[in-house]
Amino acid sequence: PRRSLAGGHSAGANRRQATPDRQGMNVATRGLAVLLWAAGLAWTPSPAQAAELTVVLVRHAEKAEDDPRDPALSEAGQARALALAQALAASPPDAIYATHLRRTVQTAGPTHGASGAALSIRSAQEPAADLASHILERHARGTILVVGHSNTLPDIVQALTGVAVPPIDEQEYDRVHVAILSPGTTARLVTFRYGAPSVPPMAE
Repeated sequence: PRRSLAGGHSAGANRRQATPDRQGMNVATRGLAVLLWAAGLAWTPSPAQAAELTVVLVRHAEKAEDDPRDPALSEAGQARALALAQALAASPPDAIYATHLRRTVQTAGPTHGASGAALSIRSAQEPAADLASHILERHARGTILVVGHSNTLPDIVQALTGVAVPPIDEQEYDRVHVAILSPGTTARLVTFRYGAPSVPPMAE
């Protein structure tokens, strides 16, 4: 499978943008630790890695047509939410952030249930910079899951890492960004796919 990394500065002053590299790895049945190892990011217990903060960022899963303002997940979306929980099972999050809308809460649901991590509900209109600052202030290390929307997730990624990522297509539900942040170092960003493909594989 294709694999590559993208670098940018962690949230703070003097950030520079970088063009993210992407990989087409599907990890519906792999843990985050396996994913990061495969992407070339060692995941071994060490003091340096214990001080790192890993933020997993996904868009909500496929939505149903039951409510145009606040739809639930469709059957495909429910399957994807389970796939997300399975992908994170080996490295469960310590905290989860979702918006107040049902589709993000339901996407986070299986992971929340499996991990027991605290689920924080945020406004979908919250500025990306404010959420990024909150996460960085509250969490110095560990793994955090953020479930957002197609029109918010790229901005959150950039606010956390300084890396500009491509827009998310309306029919794109399978993209995951993993930001690895450590004070005083350049942020690392891995992008991959999980669950059933929702769009053609990412270009080289």
